[in-house]
Amino acid sequence: MVIIESTQKLLKWFALNESFNLTDNFLDLFDKKVHISNTPDADKASVLAGLEELVLNGVLKKAAINKKEYYILVRNLNSFSQTVQLSPVTSLIIYEILKEYANFVKNNDILPNPLQLTENDVLTALTILREAGKVTNK
Repeated sequence: MVIIESTQKLLKWFALNESFNLTDNFLDLFDKKVHISNTPDADKASVLAGLEELVLNGVLKKAAINKKEYYILVRNLNSFSQTVQLSPVTSLIIYEILKEYANFVKNNDILPNPLQLTENDVLTALTILREAGKVTNK
């Protein structure tokens, strides 16, 4: 498992939990509570590297109690934000997704200004794409 995949699993974990212990919670990162792998030690090392990456980025702190290491959220995961700059081409694509949806639901009031997209506009476009993917995968 690559570190990016481990970090994604950890972020999903921390969306619902405040702390993580590699020994106690490793299997909880997987849907079926069973992790079948040809490289279980390497997978645990990948998760550990993901935890360390989150520590370096100020998302987690590491603390040890009774010889057990815990990784604990510095603050609620939802309170972290990122600054993203969108190119005009990317903004136009997001706008076109929202425009197609507005046409579909016959409501142009939901169209944003393509030069001033907000986080909500991006989230709406991603939600539309995710839901469209669910429909086409059935």
